[in-house]
Amino acid sequence: MQLFETLAELISIPSVTGQEQALAIWCERFLQEAGFQTERQYLEGENRFNLLAEAGEGEQAILLYAHLDTVMPAETWKDPFVLKTEGDRMTGLGVSDMKGGMALILEVAQQFKFQGYRLKIALGVDEELWSEGAWTLVRSGWLEDVALALVPEMSVDTAYPCLGLGRRGSFSYRLVFEGETAHGALFGQGLNAIEEAAKTLQKLPDLLLSRHPEWGAEEMLVRQIQGGQAEFSVPSHCEVVLSCLVHPGTTQEGLQKRLQSFLQVWTQADLCVSPLDRPTPMAPGYWVSPYHPLVKQIQDLFTRLRGQALPEVMGVSVADENILALVGFPVLSLAPVGGNSHRPDEWLSRESLLDTYRLYQEILRRGAQLLSPH
Repeated sequence: MQLFETLAELISIPSVTGQEQALAIWCERFLQEAGFQTERQYLEGENRFNLLAEAGEGEQAILLYAHLDTVMPAETWKDPFVLKTEGDRMTGLGVSDMKGGMALILEVAQQFKFQGYRLKIALGVDEELWSEGAWTLVRSGWLEDVALALVPEMSVDTAYPCLGLGRRGSFSYRLVFEGETAHGALFGQGLNAIEEAAKTLQKLPDLLLSRHPEWGAEEMLVRQIQGGQAEFSVPSHCEVVLSCLVHPGTTQEGLQKRLQSFLQVWTQADLCVSPLDRPTPMAPGYWVSPYHPLVKQIQDLFTRLRGQALPEVMGVSVADENILALVGFPVLSLAPVGGNSHRPDEWLSRESLLDTYRLYQEILRRGAQLLSPH
């Protein structure tokens, strides 16, 4: 089937973050041949661009979104740019994150005509790093007429299809511990900043984070520790990078204050907690109510087609969807089954990709009905 041939072509074009241009150009040609008007949306001061496309007519639009970039392949990965199939399992760099979803978008766009609404497609750059493409997109105004966004990227690794109604946000902080130096041979003198950091970080599990019956628990990850000096002295400076996966409603400023007040109790060092410097803002969590009219209509459609609604889940990690959701329209993740993203054994179910492709066909076929007032 053409869907799998398109996926093989996408896998064969390397598009590691920062090197997405060749793939964007290939997709641009594909969409133009399918009758879409396309636009290159350049990142400020760079030669990298999001690819935007649209077709159809009407006041409202449905957005299909995918990111173009992948992570670097692991050194142990043989032939990462070749799509391989064993039974139902397909492997290749980005096959689940998210070139399988991108192939689905392209083929759905090529196969159908749209009436009563506009179909918009955005293929963004830089998702695996700073999401500069998504931030450029939401700030541009191009999404103002979008009423619903569908993203064929997994929000959780499962053996069955799910409907992602949201994702946890991600806030990262730099924790700076300032102690007091002294000669290393003078036991008991000075204040070792590294030891203070290590002792204090052990208390992190005692910080009461949010827990939700549907969303699970917020989580923290110590990503980096730096400190010490060449000479034989008590280290007076230590820096820690801490990342937090948070629920909707948790704010960057609020969590920063909680970390500062909680951790300072456990250390004699001077402690400063500040947001980690980065070129784009950190993205909060989001959640679309399962009672939203569009969610209910889509679940009703799934019930008619499959005999039951899809399980509704919270995505475990942050993605470009968090940024799209800031515009205000519902952002739903509906993706084929796969797993092991960012690893040499990344995989995607062939049957699930075809099944999800058919679901997107049905959703878009009823697009005007979905968007009409009830």
